[in-house]
Amino acid sequence: MRIRPDWKWLSVCCFFAAGLLPAAPAFFAAEGKLLASTGEKTETLEPDLPVPIHELHGMMAGGRPLVTLGAPEISHGYELEQGSTLAILTSGGAIDEYVATDALRGYPSPSGKTIAVLKSDFSVTLWREGTETPLAFDKPVTLVAWSPDESKLCLTAYPEDWTPWKANNPESEEEFLRLIDSNLWLADLESGGVRQLTDAPGYDYSGVFTPDGRSLFFISSRAGRGAFFLMDLETSGLRQLTNLEPGSYDVPVGRSDTFVWLDKGSRLAYEAQEIGEKAVIRTFDVTSGAAQRLAPGTQPRVLDSGRLAYLDKSLNVVVTGKE
Repeated sequence: MRIRPDWKWLSVCCFFAAGLLPAAPAFFAAEGKLLASTGEKTETLEPDLPVPIHELHGMMAGGRPLVTLGAPEISHGYELEQGSTLAILTSGGAIDEYVATDALRGYPSPSGKTIAVLKSDFSVTLWREGTETPLAFDKPVTLVAWSPDESKLCLTAYPEDWTPWKANNPESEEEFLRLIDSNLWLADLESGGVRQLTDAPGYDYSGVFTPDGRSLFFISSRAGRGAFFLMDLETSGLRQLTNLEPGSYDVPVGRSDTFVWLDKGSRLAYEAQEIGEKAVIRTFDVTSGAAQRLAPGTQPRVLDSGRLAYLDKSLNVVVTGKE
C-alpha cells in the first residue's frame, strides 16, 4: 500500500524570545462552551454557533480551536449513520472556517497548519488551506497521531471489512477475534510509503510519538490485558512499561486522544476510567515506570509554562506543576 498526497509542504519553525508574546491559553470544551485558561485566568466563551460544540480536537495556527459541531448520528448503539461538521473557530469562539462534513475527528498537525480528518467511513483525508487530499490506505482507521516533524502519521487500523456494527455483532467467536485485531501502521507522507508496525493478536492502538520522533508509545493487549509499550521506530524494538508481573494491573490504560507529554517527554498525562469514576487524570513516567493518580477530571492540556491543566468534575480548570 502507498499513500500519495498530491501536494507537499514544508514545516516552518519559528522561535520567539521568552516574554515577547503573551502566554497562549489552553482551551477546553464544556457543555457547548469554550474555556480559555492561561493558568492564572480562565475566560468562558459562549459562542453563537449554528450547532453546539461536541468536542474540541486541538489547536490550529494562530490559537484557533478545532472542533466538531453536533454529535455523530448513531443508531442501534453501534451503526454510524452520519458524522459531524468539523470547523475551525476564531480565538473568540466564532466560526472561522468549515473544514469537513461527515467527520468523526480532526487531528491538527504540530504546526497547526494541516489537519488529518477522520471521516465517518473511517478513511483519512489531509486538509490544508481549504483542500482535502485522501490517503490511499485501504483499512478502516480509528485513531491518528502526527510525528513531531509532520512527516509521518501513526494509524490505528482494523481489517478491511471491520465496522463498529460487525465488531459488536459477530457471527462467531472466531469472527469477533478477527475483527478486533487492530494494528499500528506508519504512513510516510514524504515518500508515500506505509509500513505495518505491529502484528500481535488482539489490539494495538493509540500510538503517540515521543517528542523526539524516535519512538512510539502505544497500548496493547499482547500482555494479556491492556498495557503500555514503547517501540523504537528505527529498530522496531519493544519495551513493555506496565503490568510486568502477572496480576499487577495497578496502572490503568488511558483513553485514546487524551495523552499529552510533560517534562520534555519523560512523563505522560492522560485521562483514564476507574471503578467508581468515569474519568481520572493520571501521569506516567516512561523512564522509571512511576505512576500517579491526580484527581477526577478530563481533558488534560499543557500550558505554555509546561504546567498541566485539566477540568475537574465541576468543570473548573485545575493547574498543577511549577513554571
